[in-house]
Amino acid sequence: MALAAANLGGSLQDAELKVSQPATGADLRQVLQSAKLAGPVYSQLVWLPMNEETMRLCWRVIARVPGSENTYMVLVDAENGDVLVRNNMTDNATTVSFRVFPSDSPSPFTPGHATVSIAQPVASETNRVVMVYSNGALDTNASRLDGSEPRR
Repeated sequence: MALAAANLGGSLQDAELKVSQPATGADLRQVLQSAKLAGPVYSQLVWLPMNEETMRLCWRVIARVPGSENTYMVLVDAENGDVLVRNNMTDNATTVSFRVFPSDSPSPFTPGHATVSIAQPVASETNRVVMVYSNGALDTNASRLDGSEPRR
């Protein structure tokens, strides 16, 4: 955890960490906390493929940077402590808008004829509606790190 924190621009000593969920399972998944951290930190052993024939055993550390909304996944080599991967997991969603047909069909005679007919109006006769989502998604918490349900 100290190596991951240093890679993210902070400093952390082992004595400053408290284990809130001890290591369990073959992957030694655990949850750590510290006054210097923004929320819990998740760590576990994972394999990182380096090429078709080689893998490295790494500690996967998932932590939020203090003073920021950014959450990072850092893979630290379990043998030598090198940081092999750092990935910002935060998606900064923006406002999106698009035009949609407001019903189940672009035809004004929904659901329309079972087969193609000359009586079926063309799609251009139906107006589309502009839909706007201010945060870019219906639910930005599709998969939470701690396994809990998204906030509603």
